[in-house]
Amino acid sequence: MKPMRLELSSPAFRDPGHRESILSRSRELCARCGVEFGVQLHNTCSFEEIKFFTERGVPLSAHAPVEQPYNWNFAAADMAPVWKAVDENIAYLRGLGVERMVFHGFFMTDAAIPAFGHGRSFWECMKTVLRPKLMRWDGIMLNADFTALPEYLERRDRVKANLAVLREKYPDLTICVENDFPAVGEGDMVPKDLVYYGHPLCLDTGHLWIAARLFGLDFFTAANEMIASGQVKMMHLHASKYDDSYPDERWSDGHLTLALPNAEKMRLREIVRNAVDAGLRHIVLEIPAGTEEDVRIALGYLGYSV
Repeated sequence: MKPMRLELSSPAFRDPGHRESILSRSRELCARCGVEFGVQLHNTCSFEEIKFFTERGVPLSAHAPVEQPYNWNFAAADMAPVWKAVDENIAYLRGLGVERMVFHGFFMTDAAIPAFGHGRSFWECMKTVLRPKLMRWDGIMLNADFTALPEYLERRDRVKANLAVLREKYPDLTICVENDFPAVGEGDMVPKDLVYYGHPLCLDTGHLWIAARLFGLDFFTAANEMIASGQVKMMHLHASKYDDSYPDERWSDGHLTLALPNAEKMRLREIVRNAVDAGLRHIVLEIPAGTEEDVRIALGYLGYSV
């Protein structure tokens, strides 16, 4: 059985004044428990940040694409430019020792979608392919339920076929597709459609928390549906502030510390334990303001006392 790897996402190290302390303390906590500590390179990371990690021998995974101008849309009609980008980025990431990756692979468009970061916000990039008819409310970027549309089903089958090609091209790598934040036409929103692929999955707790709300699902049941498939090979673990005190149209993403009281309401500890029992060995704390305290809490979820 593979050893457990616990990672912080690279934005947690964006402040040069705190990088060394967060890294050294996180490594120390994980070492006490026999857990490997690593960092996931976010798609917004810089060359300077990558250099910091490689110089210190930190094991790396990647939220792809890294240092590329466009997202990888496996639902696009013309896959030639997508495959070119995938092949180039994987070659680059291999050179950094990356063997585990995750990406968002389903957008309801054939247009190229700019990758956010490096001075461009998520909204600035995604509004370039916004389709108002797919939105739940006018002027709000959250998706309606378009999962029964013929176009959606056609694109979903296209994603499935392209993921099969990806596995064939790179059998030595674990390249997960992630459940999406249900907005601006991203399509991988609910467990049944992700499990349909028969492909390695990354369960993002914050994305599923809002998707369950919008689609009338029970969050805990939905998370366990993904886990029970045996396809969850990575988890993006983070809390959300949103609860019944917020109207649905004001809900958004999570990416907040595990110390947030709502983490208990989300039953994140139980979800982690269920996933580990099902074979999960890779957890990423995708928390931009994450610190060694989040590492400590996550180790507690795994049953360690530190």
